[in-house]
Amino acid sequence: MDQLRVEVFSGRLAAGTMLPSVRQVAHELEINPMTVSKAYSRLADEGVLERVPGQGIRIPTKEDGRNRRAREKVVPALTRAVNAARDAGLTRAELQSLLEPLLKELDHD
Repeated sequence: MDQLRVEVFSGRLAAGTMLPSVRQVAHELEINPMTVSKAYSRLADEGVLERVPGQGIRIPTKEDGRNRRAREKVVPALTRAVNAARDAGLTRAELQSLLEPLLKELDHD
């Protein structure tokens, strides 16, 4: 799930891209198809993925909805991180220096 989130939000998976079937992913990863199905369902509930009746799962083509849901999920976590940094006495520059390697890691995933 995390890998798909990164691929979608980084733009490496373009809007409208169809994902492999549950069976195909389960076979390739050698896991239970129900695990893949649950992951796809959770990501669809988050707005990261979109079910297309009769076709499968794809990256949503409605950017606004996906971005809104992503912000709703990410902004609270970032707010907690910023508050924790402030409580720890970190400056803005120190927090940015801590974030930079994490952001670069997203580029390499």
